[in-house]
Amino acid sequence: MCPDGKAWFAALKAQIASARKRRPLPQITELAASDEARCRLEGGTLLAWLERHAPQLLQERGILSHLDQTQREPFIVILSGTTGLVAAQEILSESDRIAWLRPSEFDRFARNHPDDDFKWHVRFINEITPAAPGVAASAAEKYPLKRGEAYWIHHEAAVMGPLFARGAEHLLKWDGSNVSVLEECFGQWIS
Repeated sequence: MCPDGKAWFAALKAQIASARKRRPLPQITELAASDEARCRLEGGTLLAWLERHAPQLLQERGILSHLDQTQREPFIVILSGTTGLVAAQEILSESDRIAWLRPSEFDRFARNHPDDDFKWHVRFINEITPAAPGVAASAAEKYPLKRGEAYWIHHEAAVMGPLFARGAEHLLKWDGSNVSVLEECFGQWIS
């Protein structure tokens, strides 16, 4: 990694450390049942991405690196909500190649330390959120809910460069004690 890239990542790690002092992550045992379910699903997705999908995507990016001046072995930035960050904290150890933080924290960092061309990093987005009203209405046509159930959307995307990204949204159902997958790739995109 070039010195500019190393300095960029060091600044990111410093911002993450500062953010965790202000707003520490809970332990998995402190999570409510719904948050624990999200955490476990996001953790499984993170493991699957790191083991199965990331190596091939990083290899593809490496082949293209001589064309666009990106680093052959970029830093991996995982973006997720609190439950996904708890999962990352449980699964990953401190690393000089991987960092995890909230999207809003990364946005603040990127304003002062831009890497819009993805020279030094790639992103993996892994977050489960309640379905937006329009999405829920669309889902209800095919998968009606019972009282006490809710739709969740699992956002999953790998952004390897400005025009090298893949993402999907999976439709989930939370019934108050269990999460189930209603439809994988309820929405998807490739660039």
